[in-house]
Amino acid sequence: MTKISILFRKDKLNQQGKAPINLKITNRGKRKYIATGYSVKLNEWDFDKNQVKSSYKNSARMNNTLRSLLVEYEAKLLEIESKDNYNSVSTIKNKMVSNKAMKLFPYAEDYKLTLKLQGKYGTYKRGVSVINKLKEFLKDDDILIEEFNQDMVKKYDLYLRETYKNTNTTIHANMKFLKTIILKYIKEGNMSYDKNPFINYIIKPDQSTRAYLTSEELLEIENLKLEENTNFYHHRNIYVFSAYAGGLRISDVLQLTWGNFQDEKLSLKIQKTKKSINIRIPQKAIDIINIYANENTKPNDLIFPLLKCKNMGDSIEVFNAISSATAYTNSDLKEIIKLTKIKKSISFHTARHTFATTALQKGMRIEYVSKYMGHSDIKETQIYAKIINQELDKAIEIFN
Repeated sequence: MTKISILFRKDKLNQQGKAPINLKITNRGKRKYIATGYSVKLNEWDFDKNQVKSSYKNSARMNNTLRSLLVEYEAKLLEIESKDNYNSVSTIKNKMVSNKAMKLFPYAEDYKLTLKLQGKYGTYKRGVSVINKLKEFLKDDDILIEEFNQDMVKKYDLYLRETYKNTNTTIHANMKFLKTIILKYIKEGNMSYDKNPFINYIIKPDQSTRAYLTSEELLEIENLKLEENTNFYHHRNIYVFSAYAGGLRISDVLQLTWGNFQDEKLSLKIQKTKKSINIRIPQKAIDIINIYANENTKPNDLIFPLLKCKNMGDSIEVFNAISSATAYTNSDLKEIIKLTKIKKSISFHTARHTFATTALQKGMRIEYVSKYMGHSDIKETQIYAKIINQELDKAIEIFN
């Protein structure tokens, strides 16, 4: 008799300490596994209950999803065995998988749900937009994944250019998301790689200019006389703070607590990359932090009073609060720079570029800059070195 069950593959731990959750098919002593797309750490799995521990964020949602998958496959198994009770375990798996998520949109929805469960809300929201545009292109006519071929990719590229007036950068982001879905489908053994519709499709994002402020321009913003305890005041402060404190992203700055700051150092896990950093910050950044210090601060209190979030334990609520605060900050920065003589358009992210270019100009070694910024690859940092070289090339023109 064939059995199917949920199995945490602790024998398949990856470098991040996570192991996949599979569905295990057992038949006559033989086993086959079906990927669910989910993985958790060893200490996040309840082996007694054979489910994710309640302490894991969104545990109830993930456990319900896994149980729903199990029920779905049990129904498929019953259907398969009702027709032929002498299938091998490999045949059973192939029949199950061939019947699963053959339609593009349901499969894409499963992938988006995985992103949400993993807390990748930014990627999830981008995915919602990508899939909605694809649905418009296909006029909501759900197709088989195999039908999304090279010819359709070319037509969709043209559609994005003509209907949405998308740039190469936007089209690249759209296609990258769809390509990830297709490659996931292929890796699960549902389709051969030679049918990948993106094999011969190459598009590069437009070369963007990374706006940044010079040391003099940053100082001009820093010295602006703004009314204290206003949003203008706070938004200017966190921008200048980031430009001195390793170019921290706004998502990290907004979530800084007093527990992250000790002995002139910041210790935190970067939200985007999940990498831990421990960096010393200069006095100018410390001076800004000290503006917000008082005798009643607790380790878990936020340093900057800008994140409107009632439940910091709810990752979705935190994400939405960060998105809202980011939009508000960027809006104010556009107004703040009008109060200066600077003829540049800035957003909060330009504080990151400002730190990188300033650090390199002042002689900080590129590997140190990379470490401060939490880059996973020094090639990311080398982009700023190229910017500096381009500025030097322009500067020499004064002799011509």
